[in-house]
Amino acid sequence: MGLYERIKNRREELKMTQEELATKMGYKSRSTIAKIESGANDIPQSKIKDFAEALQTTPSYLMGWTDDTGFASEITKKQINKTIFSQRLKEIMEENNETTYTLGDSLHLSAATISRYTIGEMVPKITTIEILSLKYNLNPAWLMGYDVPKHIKTDKPNTLAAHATKDLTEEEQEKVIEYIKFLKSQRK
Repeated sequence: MGLYERIKNRREELKMTQEELATKMGYKSRSTIAKIESGANDIPQSKIKDFAEALQTTPSYLMGWTDDTGFASEITKKQINKTIFSQRLKEIMEENNETTYTLGDSLHLSAATISRYTIGEMVPKITTIEILSLKYNLNPAWLMGYDVPKHIKTDKPNTLAAHATKDLTEEEQEKVIEYIKFLKSQRK
């Protein structure tokens, strides 16, 4: 089941109308929700967290990484290894040319908070870990310090590039990913 199907199924489980979800999401009409649920409209990754909150679930559930609609509520900050999390966050930031400022801006957190994460002074909320996982295609458990694969392998496209490259060979897709990394490296 893909992202759009999960949004629709979760909305229906909650007995919520498209109009009610549109209102919660700040859309002007239910037709936007109808287009999203049918896959006609794509949604940016930044909106996945908002959909999860409106649908009383987690981004991990909506992305299809777990079938548990309340995954985040079962995990506590005590289950996050501060030291390993800080090392892995620094690794991710380095790989993606992120600074505490750029990452803070994209997560809507202060640079000081990101800095506290990177020195192991603080651990983030589970929802922040899920957003980081979505942003960088990471396994949330890996980010939390568990010995699991770093990336989640999925055949489900969840980004614009994935949708645009779904009929390319694996080698061609790798070239697209390398080009995206090159473009990101040119930012200043």
